[in-house]
Amino acid sequence: MVMFKRTPTSRPVERQDSAEHRRGTAAVEFAICLPVIALMFMGSIEAASMIFLKEALTVSSYEGARTAAKYDSETDDVVAKVEAMLELRNVSGAVITISPAEVSSAERGDQITVTVSIPCNANSLVPLQFFNDQLITVQSIMVRE
Repeated sequence: MVMFKRTPTSRPVERQDSAEHRRGTAAVEFAICLPVIALMFMGSIEAASMIFLKEALTVSSYEGARTAAKYDSETDDVVAKVEAMLELRNVSGAVITISPAEVSSAERGDQITVTVSIPCNANSLVPLQFFNDQLITVQSIMVRE
């Protein structure tokens, strides 16, 4: 244990130097860690946004396939349903593909596929675009009633 000699008018020099050194070290650590923490924060927001986007596509595709499976449905009804579901979730730029192209021509028991694709760039919340040029595609298949 190191003992410091105290004088009545001043504090030991070693303690002042170590306190200033700690403040400088804290400032350097903050300057190094802040960008990393900010990047992790922005990345987690972007990842959560993409998970929400994929879930919105899944629900939209499912609802479109469910509409297409009804015995009296038309292709326009399916597209309108998918677009309405995407609009509720503020999703833009979707490409909707239905197979067979004319839902009304499908026989009872035929499979109807509704595919919804969307570019991540058009629906990104964070300007850094961690998912740059990625395409999310969801497909639902149902049997015609």
